[in-house]
Amino acid sequence: MYSRTATTALVASFMLALPSCTMTTVMQGSIPQFEDVSVGVEDPTPNTLAHYRDQLAGGDPRVRIEPQSRRRRVDAPRPERRFSAFGMLSVAGGDYEFRETELGKDESTANMVRLRAAGADEDGLGGGIDVKIFVTGNDFYDSTASVVDLNHSDFFVYLLTHASSGDVRIPVRIGPYLSSMGAEFEALGAAETEYSSAGIRAEIEPEVVVIEDDEFEASIFSRLSAGIHLTTIDDEFTDEEYESEGHTLGFEAGIRLVFDPVSVSASYIFHETTIRQSNTEFGIAIPRLETEFTGVQVSMGVKF
Repeated sequence: MYSRTATTALVASFMLALPSCTMTTVMQGSIPQFEDVSVGVEDPTPNTLAHYRDQLAGGDPRVRIEPQSRRRRVDAPRPERRFSAFGMLSVAGGDYEFRETELGKDESTANMVRLRAAGADEDGLGGGIDVKIFVTGNDFYDSTASVVDLNHSDFFVYLLTHASSGDVRIPVRIGPYLSSMGAEFEALGAAETEYSSAGIRAEIEPEVVVIEDDEFEASIFSRLSAGIHLTTIDDEFTDEEYESEGHTLGFEAGIRLVFDPVSVSASYIFHETTIRQSNTEFGIAIPRLETEFTGVQVSMGVKF
């Protein structure tokens, strides 16, 4: 027979070791009643429960010790997830090559203005935008009667994740993109052909850190991208609309210096857009078109 004082002392002696449980007596009399005794370790095994029943109640089968379900403290503070953002402006100068099936190939000097903005949490998950605007010399085929004036822009919206290890970082971007080109053919009375494309693009940007300290970092990086798209062609000369498809390819390689929170970089850049020959309307099809920009790009960015 247990006294109330002795049993209470036994309960206290096992407070640090007992599983999380409720002990309830199922009889009246010599065995004292204990209700909602919650202590110690969570999710005990049946053998552990039997052991502590023997210790507390001398193995009396009328004493039941039941485990309590694991609960998360609702009042426990949630850890804050840090979020960072950056913006980057780039300019590039180089050559822009225009290839059209009927006219052949020609090239002109060109510049590119590029704007990037992105945000990500501490695990590298986020998203962003990448906008390129190409400004050409508009002197394609100026030695012939088929002068072509061109405008071209590319808009990429993406989800961002990282596959990184140690000093190697590999941002991965995937999302939709829009590409717009307008070619004005003076030989056709300055009639303009508009190429409007929409598709999906994937991009990776491996980067290796070679120097790093608290406020400075130097790295080398490259970028590979590929996309596929559907294209609607609005031809002013025939006053018809055509359908086509194509792809984009991109490559970049360079060095990046970070003076926290400012970064600067210099790189070689390549961007190609291809639009295949269109469907036929009234016996007419729009020829295949390929454009290619290659140049040197300098960038400056700020991390927030």
